[in-house]
Amino acid sequence: MQGRALAAFIKQANVGLIRRCDAVVANVSPFRGPNMDPGTAWEIGFAEALGKPVLLWSETPVLLAERTPGNGNTDPDGWMVENFGLAENLMIAVNPQDVAPDFTTALQRAAAALAG
Repeated sequence: MQGRALAAFIKQANVGLIRRCDAVVANVSPFRGPNMDPGTAWEIGFAEALGKPVLLWSETPVLLAERTPGNGNTDPDGWMVENFGLAENLMIAVNPQDVAPDFTTALQRAAAALAG
């Protein structure tokens, strides 16, 4: 299996895992640019749509607006830079828990969320 077939297999496997899990702990560290991996963003949204607790962590303490190239208000293409003082795009970072500074903290938060 390769190409599109392999990609479809991986997507369906990940969807199945998210459906079966109790919570999602996701790494929102920048990936190939100032933002997180778009696949992880999709998985976070899917988990939230299913009503699963989602706990986030990032290896990068720099806020999104500060790590986005440009002058702070616009990017190099002239587009407005989202500046809400968050670690990632508002649709990701506005979460019941702030983005944790490391995996261990996010995992502890997940355990607490599941304990009720």
